[in-house]
Amino acid sequence: MLSIPNPGSDPKRAPIELSDPMLEHSWALEPLLDIVYTMDTSLIDELRRTYLVLDLADKWEFVQARALIHAAVSTRVLTKARSIKATLSLCIRLKDPKLVAACIRAYRNETWSVPHPTKPDPDLDLLFSKDSIRQNYDERAPNLANFASLKGAKVLDLGTWRYTSFLQIPPTIVWAMLRATHLGATKMAIIDHEKVLHELEKLLILACES
Repeated sequence: MLSIPNPGSDPKRAPIELSDPMLEHSWALEPLLDIVYTMDTSLIDELRRTYLVLDLADKWEFVQARALIHAAVSTRVLTKARSIKATLSLCIRLKDPKLVAACIRAYRNETWSVPHPTKPDPDLDLLFSKDSIRQNYDERAPNLANFASLKGAKVLDLGTWRYTSFLQIPPTIVWAMLRATHLGATKMAIIDHEKVLHELEKLLILACES
């Protein structure tokens, strides 16, 4: 029977109550127990699964699991083993400003390449889909869903991100990056304001169309 220590000095262990059929699914439980008992953090290769495991670790107060995932993600930032989208998402999910800044610093000169297609797991995709696990911070505009990242553009230019990925960046992170970019500029950029306004109007019209 699963159990966790009581917060006080009582040596008895209180049983864990399974109350969330999605969060406490075996798909998340198995890697969480692997972390706790074998320190296996290979799950960070699976973004959606890691999200659930972090939430489950917080619910069950498995502090050591979050710490081990944090260490694994920190190593990934240093080695740039995965794309910035996946790595930055994990850093944001860990709610560590220093780690987010370290990720942005590590990838500052990276550019977008052609994405590799991934195959969804047919047995788990419905319950653990991207939309069911990752939070979107705005309602998705269907006409913009196919706007991909701009190949060859700097990944830290937020306007170059795939539309659906951009919606998963917390607005505070977006604002902080835009503000920091402005304050960190050493010279004013030359902007064709008429072209900017034309593109803005075109995109907003697409976003508003049903």
